[in-house]
Amino acid sequence: MGTGEVIGNFTSKIGLDQKDLEKNWTSQLASVGASLGVILGLGSLISKRMFEAPGYENILYLILPLINFYLFMRFGGLLSAFSSARFAAEKMVKSYYQKAELAVEPQ
Repeated sequence: MGTGEVIGNFTSKIGLDQKDLEKNWTSQLASVGASLGVILGLGSLISKRMFEAPGYENILYLILPLINFYLFMRFGGLLSAFSSARFAAEKMVKSYYQKAELAVEPQ
């Protein structure tokens, strides 16, 4: 496997991690928004929208904090994976170009 292929693999991994982070972030915003809506008294409206029936506000008080906790914990793992892949790719690219510059320099 050549250096170009390895760099390509890292950049594709970074792209996938970034998409997962964006998806998780969107889910977090929706979940926190729903939680705030329940707290502000919009529980029956949210219940009707989510379960197609009003009257499940008490279930939302239980479910939404658990969903928020899960998404927050998942965000930490995704951020770690994204960060390590990005820094590893950056280090590899710098190393690759330093070696390329050494090979090109005239004697």
